[in-house]
Amino acid sequence: CRDSTLCPAYATCTNTVDSYYCACKQGFLSSNGQNHFKDPGVRCKDIDECSQSPQPCGPNSSCKNLSGRYKCSCLDGFSSPTGNDWVPGKPGNFSCTDINECLTSSVCPEHSDCVNSMGSYSCSCQVGFISRNSTCEDVDECADPRACPEHATCNNTVGNYSCFCNPGFESSSGHLSFQGLKASCEDIDECTEMCPINSTCTNTPGSYFCTCHPGFAPSNGQLNFTDQGVECRGVLFKCKEDVIPDNKQIQQCQEGTAVKPAYVSFCAQINNIFSVLDKVCENKTTVVSLKNTTESFVPVLKQISTWTKFTKEETSSL
Repeated sequence: CRDSTLCPAYATCTNTVDSYYCACKQGFLSSNGQNHFKDPGVRCKDIDECSQSPQPCGPNSSCKNLSGRYKCSCLDGFSSPTGNDWVPGKPGNFSCTDINECLTSSVCPEHSDCVNSMGSYSCSCQVGFISRNSTCEDVDECADPRACPEHATCNNTVGNYSCFCNPGFESSSGHLSFQGLKASCEDIDECTEMCPINSTCTNTPGSYFCTCHPGFAPSNGQLNFTDQGVECRGVLFKCKEDVIPDNKQIQQCQEGTAVKPAYVSFCAQINNIFSVLDKVCENKTTVVSLKNTTESFVPVLKQISTWTKFTKEETSSL
């Protein structure tokens, strides 16, 4: 065996009594298939361990054949406790297990959820966000006119939104804020308790207004009002000078104080009639056109709903 030419490359020489033999090193195989040989024509060929089935590195790994040996490496998304590059002879057993990338907080962008999978992972934007340029951007739900019902205001927030009914409306769900069209904004009938005594309340979509009864005037001087601090105060009623002063019915209109609500319409009609006569006779002559006088009374006579409310005595006085 001192003669280095007795055995081929990648072989060892073993001396025996009066002889010797050659043996291919680990990772090589003799060209004649024998473990021990002397034939100088035999060669030691590299064994491609990676072509064996199953390949020696195990699942989720890659095998690279080297001269007389091989190297194992884990695929992306996997790791081995022995290190990523392993060759036979190193301590430990090489095995590739899945890396849970989701344990690293920075692997996915803000406002997203990480889902681990075998050898990989995926990021998905949370509800209320949309993927754009590798980030999760807030979705402006209020840009959709169908996000909230009619008579509601949409308020966009980060990752969410809320609907609020406009003033004068309330949610059919009973909740102050809601989402979508499952609830509607219904008109609040403010006329149940919003106007003062001696007034009429008129409900409108989303609002209302108060109007004082005839014979009463609002303390703020506005015909229609919504201020709850306003009062409807009785006003002094003064008949025109030409009204018969000793008529029993007409005396109700000349008490010197505010006219009682029951007589307001009657007293107002008296003044309406004499206003017509004053206009007809404004030239202070005794010549009065019957045609003009009759036509002037048409608006007064057309107030059917007012006339039907008068008593017999009141109608006679008129």
